[in-house]
Amino acid sequence: MGNDTYGFVLWLSGFGLWISYIGWAFIPDEVLKNDFGITWYPSKYWALAIPIYVCVSLLSASLLYTFYNMTTVARKESRTTVQDEIQLIHKLGVGEGRQVFDLAKETPIIGDMTIEESTKLLYASPDVYKTKRTQKISIS
Repeated sequence: MGNDTYGFVLWLSGFGLWISYIGWAFIPDEVLKNDFGITWYPSKYWALAIPIYVCVSLLSASLLYTFYNMTTVARKESRTTVQDEIQLIHKLGVGEGRQVFDLAKETPIIGDMTIEESTKLLYASPDVYKTKRTQKISIS
């Protein structure tokens, strides 16, 4: 059997489980016992508790991941953020001794950005720091 068959069976199984979950959550206990003959099933508490636990767990995991990433960023005074005179730093604007190129026509050479420029590029509002494909960028 191919992957499409397995996928279809998995989809049918998921759909069947979803329908049974909705039925268990919304059909009253008396109807389940008397009409369907189902005598044992989990408490209705779990019909609401499990989705809430899953949502809270996913939200907590995403927040913890974000906070962990914030703690692993090096401070500006760290040895890993030291700049030397050999590195190639991109500078915006036109000035003396800088090579200017057009982003629409040329590919810029690889270089470093300062922490201030990368922070401004990542976190500033769009009207504060705009770079367009037609804007001329200079490299020192």
